[in-house]
Amino acid sequence: MAPSADAFLVPQSTDLQDMVNVVRDAVGSAKLGDAVWERNISEPIVHTSGSMTMRTVKHSLSVREVLEMARPVWMRCSFIDSVLVELMQYAAVLGDKTHIMLCDKFTALMRTAQNKSLPIATAHAIAKRWAVAVGMSRSVVTLVNHKAHWCAARVDLDACKIYYYDPLPSAKETDTSTQFALSRLRVLGNAILAAQGGGDEADSSRQWVDELVRTPTQSDTVSCGAMCLQFVISSVVGTTPELTGSECDVLRLALVYKMVRAGALLKREAQLDMEE
Repeated sequence: MAPSADAFLVPQSTDLQDMVNVVRDAVGSAKLGDAVWERNISEPIVHTSGSMTMRTVKHSLSVREVLEMARPVWMRCSFIDSVLVELMQYAAVLGDKTHIMLCDKFTALMRTAQNKSLPIATAHAIAKRWAVAVGMSRSVVTLVNHKAHWCAARVDLDACKIYYYDPLPSAKETDTSTQFALSRLRVLGNAILAAQGGGDEADSSRQWVDELVRTPTQSDTVSCGAMCLQFVISSVVGTTPELTGSECDVLRLALVYKMVRAGALLKREAQLDMEE
């Protein structure tokens, strides 16, 4: 049977062959550039002045991207963001207030456009802008792009605690890339708490607790993105990640199936709106 961790990823009544058939039907006769899924979302734009405006942004996935993600390859940010966008819609229906941060937002706290480490002063300035977009949410989830490896994090603002998930963890807890990411997550958390009225951004009495989540682990070198999406989805819907490294192919199929099915439903809704 297919994974049954939650109704967002795969309905419990769906089995593996059903998922394969749905994906094949969607891409079988389509052109590589055709959109399998696309959704317009209202996204906050925070200016350097601290003011915020809203703009409509279209996210989409092509047949080419879906076919690529169905194979054991490193997961691109575009596919990860598409899943996170769908998760935003699902969380809104549930009434969950978790802030789901897209890939580029947290990456901007770590690296410049030239792929260099971002100076801490610049990171503080950007974090203040992102804090405005977070609003009054008390939990933030995001994926962390370590250039060739994905990790994920959940920031619990009530407990001042960071859950940091690495599906291919280092034996050393002092791993420099992990510690750098944690330091930027603390910068983000402090900026959000300050914006929400929870004290000054540089409040020295605020103590953050880091919990390194090391399971489940991936069994290859490319499934980190899928495993991290499972962690983020489980964090939002309140379930425990069920699929282990030996089931990475199943998880990848479930994610592709989710986006293909979501795209079909959105197209059907659009057609019905046009007929009314």
